Amino acid sequence: MGEAMESFDWIQFFELVRPELEKVNALASDELAATRDNAVNGAECCVLEPERNGCVAFASNSLARDLGAQQEQTVGRSLEWLLLPDDLVLSQRMNGKEIVKIQKMCEACISDSPDPAHLESTTVLLLGERRGGERFWALLRACVVRYQDHPYVFLSTNMLNIPKLEVLEGVRPTAEVRAGVEELIAECRDVVARSYSVMSEKVKKTEDVVAAWVKAGQSGAILENEMRAPVVGKDAVKSFIDKDILNGLFRESEIEMMREAESTNSMAWLVSDLETRDYPLVHISPQFETVTGYEVQWMLGRNCRFLQPCDSGRNDVFNGSERKRIAEFCSGNRGRTCVSLMLNQKADGDFFWNLLLLEHKNCAGNSYIIAASKQLTLHKELLSMMNTWDHRSLSYIKSLRELFNKREPHLSPMPMRITANEPMIAEVFTEWSESIGQDLSEFWEGDHFVPPVGGMAVKEFAGTWAPLLETAEAVIKKMHGIRDATLSSMRDNTDGGIVCAVADPTGPDCPLVFVSREFEILTGYKASFALGRNCRFLQPNKKQFNLMVNGDEVAMMRHFCSEASDFKVGSNTIHLLLNESRSGERFWNLLHMTHVDVVGRRYILAVQTNLGLPMPAFLKNNNVNSTPLEQLDPLVDLCHFLAKLRGRLQIM
Repeated sequence: MGEAMESFDWIQFFELVRPELEKVNALASDELAATRDNAVNGAECCVLEPERNGCVAFASNSLARDLGAQQEQTVGRSLEWLLLPDDLVLSQRMNGKEIVKIQKMCEACISDSPDPAHLESTTVLLLGERRGGERFWALLRACVVRYQDHPYVFLSTNMLNIPKLEVLEGVRPTAEVRAGVEELIAECRDVVARSYSVMSEKVKKTEDVVAAWVKAGQSGAILENEMRAPVVGKDAVKSFIDKDILNGLFRESEIEMMREAESTNSMAWLVSDLETRDYPLVHISPQFETVTGYEVQWMLGRNCRFLQPCDSGRNDVFNGSERKRIAEFCSGNRGRTCVSLMLNQKADGDFFWNLLLLEHKNCAGNSYIIAASKQLTLHKELLSMMNTWDHRSLSYIKSLRELFNKREPHLSPMPMRITANEPMIAEVFTEWSESIGQDLSEFWEGDHFVPPVGGMAVKEFAGTWAPLLETAEAVIKKMHGIRDATLSSMRDNTDGGIVCAVADPTGPDCPLVFVSREFEILTGYKASFALGRNCRFLQPNKKQFNLMVNGDEVAMMRHFCSEASDFKVGSNTIHLLLNESRSGERFWNLLHMTHVDVVGRRYILAVQTNLGLPMPAFLKNNNVNSTPLEQLDPLVDLCHFLAKLRGRLQIM
C-alpha cells in the first residue's frame, strides 16, 4: 500500500476546490468552513493521486466516519477499498462503466497525450458499501485539480436517499427483475449526465426517478415480501373493525394516550389476531407507517415478518433466538407478556432496532396480542455500527437483550404504562453502556458515556447556522450586548466571535450539531470530537464529583433539552457550571440556552461565558476527584454558596 505525498496539505488544497464546492455543491459558508477544517459536519470528499495508481491522498473525516473507517486508515488505499462493494462481481455489474470513467480520468492526468474528454469534470452514480457491509447509493462529482505541480482527482460525495439494492432487486432476484433494476439505474445515470447546475438538482431528480419506479410496484423486495407474508387476514381485519374491538381492548382515555405518544414519535401500537392463521395484523397505528415506510393498508392482514431483514442469513444470525421466543409467546407457552429486541428493515432497506413490548389480551371471545413498538433512537447510530456480523457486535446485542429480558415482568405495552416504561428503558441503556464501556473507550470522556451518535443530526444541520443566527440575533444582542462586528465573525465562524454551540433536541442524545471556533479554543475540544456528541463531556470527568458540584443544574438542563415540548420557541434558561477543558483545566461557565425554531425544526442555541472568576485552590487540584468527599469541607461550603447564587440567577 502506497503512502500519500508528505507535502499534501488539505487546507491549501481546499482553497483550490472551494469554487467547485461553492458553485456545484452550493455549500453555505458554515459548511465550507467545516469542510476546510476537516470537521465531521463538512462535505464528504476525498482526493486521489493519479501518479500513485489513483490511491487516496486524503479522505475527509465526514466521509471516513460515514463509511465506518478511521481517517488514518484511508490514506494510500484504493477507491475500491474505500467505497465499493467487496463483492467484485456485483461491483462490476452495477459500477463497471462508472468506475472506468474515474480510472480514465486518472490515466489522462498522467498521459503525455490525454484525451481532453477524459479530463472534463463528470458525475457518476455508484453502488457503495460501508465497512460493516451496509450498501448505499451515492453521486460522486469528479474533477481534475493541479496542486504543487501534480495532478489530483477531487471527488465530492452526495449520498442518495433511495432504497438499497436488496430492496430494488430483492434477495433472490430473477433475471427479469435484475434487468429491470439495471434499466432503472441506467435511466438514473442518464438523468445525472444532464447539465443541471448544482448537485442538489441531480440528487433530487435521481431520487424522484427511483421513487416513481418503486411506487409503480416494480421493487423486487416488495414482491418477495408479498410472498413471505401474504394477506391471510382480510376477514379478521373486517371483523376487528365491525365489532369495534379496539375500544374493547383499550379504554377511551388509553386511546387518547396512544395518540399523544404517537405525536411525539415515541411509540406505535399494533394488534395481531391469534385466532387466524399466521397471526395477521388487524390494527396498525399511523406512526408505524412513518417508522417503517410501509403503508398501513398494505400491512393489514399480513404477518409482521415482512419487517425482518430480507437476507435470511442476516435474519437468522441477528433474530434467530428472538423469533423463537416470540413464536413460543404467540402459542401461549411464555406467559402473558414478552419483551423482544429485533433487527428490522424498513421499506427502503434501512435497518432499525425495534423494541417490542407484547401482551396477550382477550376481547369478544377472541385472543389478540397487543404490541407497543419503539424504534430505538437514543443510540441509533451506535446500534447501527452493530449490524455487522462479527462476534463482538453480536455479543453486544445479546447483552442488551438480556438486560431487557430481566425487566420483562415490569414492561407493558398498555398506554397507561408508558410513563413507567421510559425510565426502565433508559436504565437498561445506562447499564448496557457501562457494561461495554471498556470495549468502546473512544465513546467515554472520564465517567461520561458520550458516543458520537448524532452524525445524521449534524448532516441535517448543514447550512442552517446562518439562518439560525439570524433568527436568534435579537436575543443574542439583548442578552450578551455584542456588536455587529462580533455577529459577523459568528456568522462566518471565524476568530472574533463568541463561545457558542447548537444542539438538536430531536436527535439521539441531544447531540451538538455546531460549535464555534471560540468554543474549540476555550474548551480544547475540536469540532471533529464534539459534533454528534452530547455536551456532557464538558462536565468534570468524575461522576460523583460532578453530581456534587453541578447535579441540580445538570438535571434542569437535561429537562430543558430533552423535553422540548414543555418549552415554547424563545424559552431560555441560565446555568452556572463548573466545566473542564480537555486538558483538565477547570473554569466557571455561565451558560445561556434558548429554544430556536429554524424552518419548523427546533434547535437549542447555547452561548457560554467564561467568567474568569478565581478558582479555589482545592478545585484546581485534580486530585480532588479521588479524595473522599466527606473530607472536603471547603467543597461542601462552596456547594451551599453555589446553590444560593444559582437560585438568584433563576429569578433574574
